[in-house]
Amino acid sequence: MSIPVQFEQTPSSTTIFSAEDEAKESKGFENQADKRAKQSHVESQSQAVRSLFSATLCGDLLTSATARSSSHPKIPICLDTDLSVQEACNALAEHKISSAPVYSPDQGGFVGMFDYRDLVTYVLEVFRKLPKEEKEKEFDTSLEITDIIKRASLDRTGVPIKLVSNLSNQNPLVAVYTDTPLLDALHEFARNPQLHRLVVLEKSLDDNDRFIGVLSQSLVCSLVAEKFGRLAKKVGVAREIGWPVGELSLQNLGLIIKDAVITVDLNDSVLDALYLMHKYNTSSVAIVDKAHGHARLEGSISMTDIKEILSSRGGWRHLYDACFRFFVQLRSQQGLDANGADRVPLFTVHPSTPLITAVEKMAATKTHRVWIVGESGKGEVLGVLGMSDVMPCVGLFTEILMVVSSASASGFGVSLAATLACIAWLLWALVPDNILAQMHITYYPAKYWAGVLPVFVLGLIPFTLAVFAAINLRNTAPFHAKRSLTDQHAHVAAPGLDIVSSCSDIPICKVNKAMFYNKPHRSFRSAKSSISSSML
Repeated sequence: MSIPVQFEQTPSSTTIFSAEDEAKESKGFENQADKRAKQSHVESQSQAVRSLFSATLCGDLLTSATARSSSHPKIPICLDTDLSVQEACNALAEHKISSAPVYSPDQGGFVGMFDYRDLVTYVLEVFRKLPKEEKEKEFDTSLEITDIIKRASLDRTGVPIKLVSNLSNQNPLVAVYTDTPLLDALHEFARNPQLHRLVVLEKSLDDNDRFIGVLSQSLVCSLVAEKFGRLAKKVGVAREIGWPVGELSLQNLGLIIKDAVITVDLNDSVLDALYLMHKYNTSSVAIVDKAHGHARLEGSISMTDIKEILSSRGGWRHLYDACFRFFVQLRSQQGLDANGADRVPLFTVHPSTPLITAVEKMAATKTHRVWIVGESGKGEVLGVLGMSDVMPCVGLFTEILMVVSSASASGFGVSLAATLACIAWLLWALVPDNILAQMHITYYPAKYWAGVLPVFVLGLIPFTLAVFAAINLRNTAPFHAKRSLTDQHAHVAAPGLDIVSSCSDIPICKVNKAMFYNKPHRSFRSAKSSISSSML
């Protein structure tokens, strides 16, 4: 705090300058106090959110969802391995679920998950839309794929799902127990972008765990909307605690990735759209008018729409329909199935939309994604927000704030210690002995060492670097050595292939896409950095 000073009668400019300086200093302290108060509030809210998710068990969430929602299956659904593709697809559609575990009576347990990604891969394989090199990469069991083709040539819907389950390699089977805290499940979702649902089991004394149900990301989003949603707060059903990261916009959280939007033209076939979804490992594609150079969002096709193709034997012909025509017919049919209720064709948000609003919209409309369009009103598609993008923000937020808080505290401690050490060294090296004696500082090493130690450290640094460089040079094989050219991890080119041409200036997005992901997808580490920078 500044100390008030009484001035004698002086020119007004001097008095005004002192008052302004006093006000600025006071305002600076107030801003720092506000920042500390805000950080403390965010940390307390974070701890409350963490406690909520730790206290909520996976089994309790599944039980409450079953009792509250009429659309949620009252009895857990699993599929027998001998069911046909059409029967399995009808089961998913009838119970309004997007996946189910596959149970093998012979093995006495679950052998995988069956979802619409497997159906899309199956459709592409049957209709030979999948390139040969991708077939060889995706499928390890060529005999099973051959069996699929043979069966599909006779009856395209009679193939048993035991041959189709896990065909996409994009739906891992991960199980949790009913007493597992929801926070652990959220961390599983956040760490594995390909994981969209968890199988929930109940422990038994005879080691035959009982299947309870499937915990999906949509249930988590419904819980978040119920506990922290703005609408829930207005009607008084939400908790008093807040979700600070939910109040940040999609733009601030770095959730708008335009490269992640895969588009098809109005006149492209549904089969083309399915191939793009498989190629880029995405669950939905946007329909735009590419012929006229427009980026306006006209519609979308998702993985779940494949059920309309496989639900009847004559549905295969829709694979060659134009995307926009199929989209319009599908939404019209869904409106008829809902007893004439209006069906909104698309659910959109804007870059300035808070995350909690987008989550509420997905929970209320029971959709797995919302499209991000521009603020101008032209409908230009900028990105897509799926439930998999929300999970890192929910599951890792409390962990992020704890890391940030711990790093801030340790950083302040190191900075304070370094400052005190520097002050002590300056007193030791520069202050005369008689002044130190007047300050009652009599016990300290000779000033000779105050100059020798820094010089010794500065000389030790280049010497250490030179030693490590020499060791590295000694351990490095000469240029003519064989192990300088190849090693046990090398990929030998097939006979007849040319050498790889040199390339440079490859965009980083293409490098990431080729090396890490089939589509641009934000990992939970990037989500951590985005949220941390936004909150501080």
